[in-house]
Amino acid sequence: MMPTATPTERFELIPTTQIVESPTNPRRTFDPAALSELAESMLQYGILQPILTRTVGDLQEIICGARRFRAAVHAELQLIPCRIVEMSDDDVLSVQIIENAQREDVHPLEEAEGYKMLLDRGIYDVEQIAIKVGKSPETVARRLTLARLDPEVAAVLREQNAPVKGMEMVSALDLDGQREAVENLSYRPSVGQLKQRIQYLSRRLDGAKWPKDQLNIFPSAPACTRCAFNTASHGSLFEDLGRENGQAVCTNKSCYERKLDAYVQSKVNRAVVDHEALSTLRDKVA
Repeated sequence: MMPTATPTERFELIPTTQIVESPTNPRRTFDPAALSELAESMLQYGILQPILTRTVGDLQEIICGARRFRAAVHAELQLIPCRIVEMSDDDVLSVQIIENAQREDVHPLEEAEGYKMLLDRGIYDVEQIAIKVGKSPETVARRLTLARLDPEVAAVLREQNAPVKGMEMVSALDLDGQREAVENLSYRPSVGQLKQRIQYLSRRLDGAKWPKDQLNIFPSAPACTRCAFNTASHGSLFEDLGRENGQAVCTNKSCYERKLDAYVQSKVNRAVVDHEALSTLRDKVA
């Protein structure tokens, strides 16, 4: 027996050929073995819970239930029970991401991608996302750091089964640094191994001689105090990247070295000017 529908929804048996997956579904990975088990269960007991869909043209687009849909297709079922609702694009995205984030087996990279989509569309801020998914704002903010990863770097970290903490650390680096950090990466690297690589690619800011609030040390260079690659700009998110916890670190090595070169050149130029001024003074008093 199909459940009783409300005025804004209806329940129907829909052919699998008329159902499509949503392009905004943040879930990208499905365990083949688990899908096969679910398909076997469906053959024995049927589909116990309808999938949630909305009408898009002549088709039903899945809002929630992609895993059940895939298992039903695997089981070669012809019809799937659907709970059909009216829902806006933003509401669909919100429901998908919140539902996905509450799964026990959600991959951190998929979770981060989902949160970023909510932020980019202006649907929720970090605090609101935290409330919706039942996690602390700090946990959501930490997961969002993974959205900074270069896609190829993220793929390597995922393939090598890197720990979440290590992936978060790699995300602090600029893109070139990220790519260098995962070169020849071993399978299941430890947090310590990744931290060692990242520290090699980072620079301590307490040793920098130039004023940290100075803009345009070289053309368009940001001030260190306001730079996204200064770990101090992110509160406690990257505080353990310093050789001593809490120490401010620059995670953009190329920018740091360009600033160092510019600073040294400015000192050389100043010395030349001072030397020329001294020579002129000597000539006047000679």
